[in-house]
Amino acid sequence: MKTRLIILDGPSTVGKSSLSKSIYHQLKERYHTKWLHEECSDHPIGTGEFEKGDLTTAEGMEKNRKHMITKWSELAKRIQEEDTIYILEGCFLHALDRYLIGSVWTEKEIDAYFVEIGKILEPLHPFFVFLHREDLRQSFEKAFQARGNWWKDLILKAPEPCGYFKNHPYTGEESIFESIHYEQQQMDRVFQRLSGHKLKMETSEENWKKYTEVLLKALGVPYEEKNLQCQDIQSYVGTYESHGGHRWSISWDAEKKLLYSSLFWPYMPMEVLGDRTLGLLSFPVTLRFSDTLSTFQVEGNYDWDLNGELYHKR
Repeated sequence: MKTRLIILDGPSTVGKSSLSKSIYHQLKERYHTKWLHEECSDHPIGTGEFEKGDLTTAEGMEKNRKHMITKWSELAKRIQEEDTIYILEGCFLHALDRYLIGSVWTEKEIDAYFVEIGKILEPLHPFFVFLHREDLRQSFEKAFQARGNWWKDLILKAPEPCGYFKNHPYTGEESIFESIHYEQQQMDRVFQRLSGHKLKMETSEENWKKYTEVLLKALGVPYEEKNLQCQDIQSYVGTYESHGGHRWSISWDAEKKLLYSSLFWPYMPMEVLGDRTLGLLSFPVTLRFSDTLSTFQVEGNYDWDLNGELYHKR
């Protein structure tokens, strides 16, 4: 496979993490593969992203541009030196809604920035995947139920008068969703201008198996069916506690027939990854259980303090 870098991007709630993880588990059995979750520790692009200068001044954005070009150049060099396929989730088009639309840059300057990155990535034969949804409001409202009120309040808080709201009045919740739709349109506009191998996917059905098959086919890689069902999956249900006092509860959703846990989100679906091994769906986090299922240890490339902790069933 010529492609050395797969970038999956789009707005929040469209399934970037879910599809990235699915692709990673398909490719890692055949190639040396690395998945960079957008919130992993020491992210080569996301850590310190657009923090060198003021977003509202031309001088500040020039500092940011130089810093980000350096980061992309260093990542491209690293990938070229390694015999590895990188899966990069977010941190590309997602920069539009996080930083660029609200910055002092014009549309022309934003386009020039992405052209510059595209040239840096050319030797890697990148594959750009843009995930989107027709009804983003429905997508966000579903996410509010899973992620809780703190995330809902974060998304729906009154905005600063910049970006979309520089030219449109804030009129409450409806205008927030209009701004989110506008941001998706801007991502799509930039995506259409990208050169090279790319794929646009509507993910409202949340059929990750189908999307994985389509994406792999575009890469020329066959899909491998994995049967990792656990015969006694409800044996994992219970409350576990670490020596540090952290509690981790695992519950069974009878309607959806899956395990879930409540951590920083009220509802985090889990998946079977292997013998006595569970994972958080959409996150690079693995729970490895003892033979008796009475303890588990947390492993993962995620920026939090739970990595490496041992949990005992209460």
